Amino acid sequence: LLSDPAGFRGAVDALVALHSKGTFDVVAGIEARGFILGGAVAHQLSLGFIPVRKQGKLPWKTIGQEYDLEYGTDTVEIHADAVAPGARILLIDDDPS
Repeated sequence: LLSDPAGFRGAVDALVALHSKGTFDVVAGIEARGFILGGAVAHQLSLGFIPVRKQGKLPWKTIGQEYDLEYGTDTVEIHADAVAPGARILLIDDDPS
């Protein structure tokens, strides 16, 4: 998908169309393909972008969330000051589950 310009544009355009009537304050993308799609969607919607990274990858103070995997658990983090209280976040990930 990422190496196909028409496919990539189509995926981004579809996500933008799906969420263009939403009232989001910011887009967040989960590492790593969520950065690519989320950044493009944020740009098209004229919103800011928050990278959601694996634990230990971000500098400064972070907040995290642990989640279950088939084989254990993992944690993702954002900067502690990345989201204003009450902000509406559009979360972009490459995993549809």
